[in-house]
Amino acid sequence: MAVRCRSFIGILLWLVSVSFIDCETAYGCYGPPGSPCTQHTLSCAEGQVLAFYKISYGKKRDQASCSVLQEDQCSTSACCQYENSIKDMEPFVDASLEDRKMVNGKCANQQSCVFSSPYTPGNLTNYNYVHYWYGCIPTMRNFNLMNISQLTTSKEFLLYFNGISRRDLGIKCTCDISSNDLIRIASLYINLSPESCSKVKISSLNQTLFNCSNDGVVVFFQYLNVTGQQIKIEIDVASVNMDDVLWMYFHSNVGDIDVSCTDCEGRIQQNVSALTYRLVGGRSQLEGRVEVLYNNTWGTICDDYWGPEEEMVVCRHLGYNPTGIKEFFGSGLGPIWLDDVLCTGSEASLADCKHSGWQRHNCDHREDISVVCKDVEYRLVEGSGSHEGRVEVFFNNQWGTVCDHGWGESQARVVCKQLGFETTQAKAYPLAHFGEGFGPIWLDEVSCTGSESSLATCRHRGWGVHNCSHSEDASVVCKRVSYRLVDGGVPHAGRVEVFHNNQWGTICDDGWGVEEAAVVCSQLGFNPGVSKAYFGPGSGPIWLDDVVCSGAEKSITDCRHTDWSVHNCDHREDVSVACKPVTYRLVNGTGRHEGRVEVFFNNAWGTICGYGWGDEDAAVVCNERGFSSAGAEARSAAYFGEGVGSIWLTEVACAGIEPTVGECSHPDWAVHNCTHENDASVICKYGPGELLISSATEIMVVEGQQLINMKEGDNISLSCATECVPECLIDWYKTSADNIYSDPLPSINGKLTLTDVNKNQSGSYYCIAVNPDVLGSTQTKAIILNVIYGPNDIQLTLLSDILAMEGEIKRLNIMAGQNISVTCYTDCYPTCLINWYKSTTVRDPLPTLKGQLSLTKANRNQSGFYYCSAINPVIRNQVKTKSVDVEVINRLLN
Repeated sequence: MAVRCRSFIGILLWLVSVSFIDCETAYGCYGPPGSPCTQHTLSCAEGQVLAFYKISYGKKRDQASCSVLQEDQCSTSACCQYENSIKDMEPFVDASLEDRKMVNGKCANQQSCVFSSPYTPGNLTNYNYVHYWYGCIPTMRNFNLMNISQLTTSKEFLLYFNGISRRDLGIKCTCDISSNDLIRIASLYINLSPESCSKVKISSLNQTLFNCSNDGVVVFFQYLNVTGQQIKIEIDVASVNMDDVLWMYFHSNVGDIDVSCTDCEGRIQQNVSALTYRLVGGRSQLEGRVEVLYNNTWGTICDDYWGPEEEMVVCRHLGYNPTGIKEFFGSGLGPIWLDDVLCTGSEASLADCKHSGWQRHNCDHREDISVVCKDVEYRLVEGSGSHEGRVEVFFNNQWGTVCDHGWGESQARVVCKQLGFETTQAKAYPLAHFGEGFGPIWLDEVSCTGSESSLATCRHRGWGVHNCSHSEDASVVCKRVSYRLVDGGVPHAGRVEVFHNNQWGTICDDGWGVEEAAVVCSQLGFNPGVSKAYFGPGSGPIWLDDVVCSGAEKSITDCRHTDWSVHNCDHREDVSVACKPVTYRLVNGTGRHEGRVEVFFNNAWGTICGYGWGDEDAAVVCNERGFSSAGAEARSAAYFGEGVGSIWLTEVACAGIEPTVGECSHPDWAVHNCTHENDASVICKYGPGELLISSATEIMVVEGQQLINMKEGDNISLSCATECVPECLIDWYKTSADNIYSDPLPSINGKLTLTDVNKNQSGSYYCIAVNPDVLGSTQTKAIILNVIYGPNDIQLTLLSDILAMEGEIKRLNIMAGQNISVTCYTDCYPTCLINWYKSTTVRDPLPTLKGQLSLTKANRNQSGFYYCSAINPVIRNQVKTKSVDVEVINRLLN
């Protein structure tokens, strides 16, 4: 039946710790073996385990003192309660080793479990009851013996010593147990090896209650009334063997029990489960001869009976995985500590396996055992790419997770670095951020500085030791490994370089082919191209070698490759690629400026998901397509119809200045939870483009400048047009001689009309187009109008030795010998041809220069009618003349 106790203390001296147990459930039950009395359903709280086992079995001596026992259930009779059953108990008899095994862990982290007794006596005629004690105790992590110097409990507690689960080099401690009431040792069960048994003493004042013989015995006591209220336990055990057991149950009817343990420093001289192992003589830290530090001396292990189970224990203890590879890494020195090691493979240490005893062997160092382990593997799962996700660890040949207790950015940096990603911007996420995992939780309370090579080298509670559930699985988001193409002359070609461990390095070309090049091109946002390009040797470390990809990987780091920096290359073998750029198009719009955005990536056209699609993203698309980024409008929900094929991008986040949307932030290529119902589209604003000026009148181009020649009185129309969305505002302006713009001239839809033109309308005319939706988008183009006119009225200018005059000159009287010049000019465009003639039969023009007629040292023969003729060469019928009568007079004689 159940025995309730307010306080229950299990002091497991083979542990490094002790705990107080407020036990609600402990079972002391009578009943025939095999009956329900030997099977119990026990509820243990989270973080506790089922502990303890059968105490005794026997037969009832006094049938009259108890009611008839029920064989199908535990007795409820008061006489069957363990602490009140003195007369009913015969002396205990020995139990087998299997019966004495702890059942720790069978109910670990469960709300309830059923425990069936492992013991069934063979001779049922001699026994009619079996007594068991079960209880829930916290897991081992909560014990802390060194912190317990004094405690008080009520009525009862249990002291237990067992060598089956863990063996120590030595235990030394003295505990005083006192009470204001008589203390009973309700039961005492001891089975110790001779060397251990002789060092255990239990006394009360000057009375020795128990002192083991040197032979090693099994001794049972029950209900020993101690005179006085004090018991002393003294233990000074040099070594602990597998079969060592000491069980003491103390009880006080009324008073509290005080426990005081002193002189316990050094009680655990060496915990063999925490022994230090190393691998010596191998090619790396993962392989070598197995050496163990025991009793402050390094020694070896003999290979007798050595197999995969033993290799598994060694590799796991060192934080690695086994390989099954058999190699010999030479003979060691010093003692051979262990021989005939037999493990199941589940032990925490070789010291927990069966063996012949420390330094008991029949070997020499030629039989020293060696192992080849492989490193623990890590991966990130359930993220958008290999750079993020739930942290999973492949240990002991099984994938498991990491608990988020104490999880932070230092731990995230270690994970990212180990997986080949940059450590900057590493983010840690708790509480199963990327979903709950399954399988074992391998690590808990991981504490890193950030400089460690792997999580396994950070401090943690031990492999598989935790108090977590998968709702607390740890996750990280790493900054993706950076790649670049160098010395190719264009962004999509060059030598492949990788940024790892804060340094740029190269990749060796061993095994490099089309699949590997395709992964690089895809990761950089390009299409596969030529895999055998060469753009010269690089410098710095060669980070990767023997890369083997299927072509479907997200990153080169997802492909199989040697460890980082492990290679047999020089920089003459550096890998290069020549990718093809990703191309874009707009489809199903009313023009080339709008439509559904489609991307040609990985040799196939696909679309972009509209999740998060905005004007900044549209601006990048429009700019890439040759339109203005200003005024770009984003559309989602398949505004221009649903596309087909892959959805290449989603959650695109552009700043608006990127060359292409592929270079904007996004989760990864082809990573999405979208359908074509949400395909992204854009409407680009563009223009004004190049301005086109046209006219029914012939337009000439002189030295790149458009011009039109026309006559006075003509009419002309000039039209200015351009491509523009939305429609541009077009105006005409005329500039003055000082290059000052006039007010806008009257025009309709970019058409300027001039009627009955005159010479004042000659000049430069400017067409200016403005896009009202694109700020600052303006185009200007000029055309020159030349109005042809003249000659108009001719004017004459006289210059002689004695006078000058201008205006209306009809007759000139000059003295012989004088010099005169008469200049003829008129208003004319372009330039009139001006000639002088004399009224003679000869009609050839007189020699003139720029319309200037000169008479030098005039004489009477030069007298006569002279006339000036002005002709516009463009307008042949436009002729003007003007005459002057010149008379040369001889000088008068005195």
